[in-house]
Amino acid sequence: RVKYAESSADTSQQDRTQHTFGERLQFSLSRRTNLIGEYRFEIVDYDTAPRDSTTHFVLAGFDHDLTEHLSISVLGGESFRSFKDAGDTINPYVESKLAYESSNHSLDWTTSYRVEQPSAQQALTRTTIRTGLRLTYDLTSRIKSTATVYYHHDENEGAALRSIGSQDALDVTLGLKYTINKHFVLHVDYEHTVVSSLGAQAGYSRNRYSG
Repeated sequence: RVKYAESSADTSQQDRTQHTFGERLQFSLSRRTNLIGEYRFEIVDYDTAPRDSTTHFVLAGFDHDLTEHLSISVLGGESFRSFKDAGDTINPYVESKLAYESSNHSLDWTTSYRVEQPSAQQALTRTTIRTGLRLTYDLTSRIKSTATVYYHHDENEGAALRSIGSQDALDVTLGLKYTINKHFVLHVDYEHTVVSSLGAQAGYSRNRYSG
């Protein structure tokens, strides 16, 4: 559920409800390799904007352990979207993950290319490339640190696949987790976000601190 607390003419057009249902089948080809087939069904219902749609995702891929500590996962296919008032589209969908894990640290690299719900008022669809790194490191037996860097690039399209413009965003997060005892854990996090402008929609930067 996406609903803006203080709606304006621009933000009220983005209020919506989304539901996604999915089923994954996995076949163990060997001790190191799994084959994957997945189906997803998504329903998007806007409060006021005429952008309601249903989407079918048909995906296939694999998980593979390259070494004892290094693994790779790839999933790809097509999404078939049907708009209530604006026809149909077929779009590629790809996601991948490369993960390294040892006794006291781990590093993940994830990347995806897919169509998402837009944040621009006049856009019907948004093609997005996302990529990011996540590092965790155990400083001591009680203290664990986390650092993430995520970037995504959006291409917004309106009716008849007309380009409305592109937008970029960068998120950097630093966090610490301290295990006090078996019942209590203390978290301290910092997040910095930068989003570029999109036409009349202003860009911004934001800092968040949480504990």
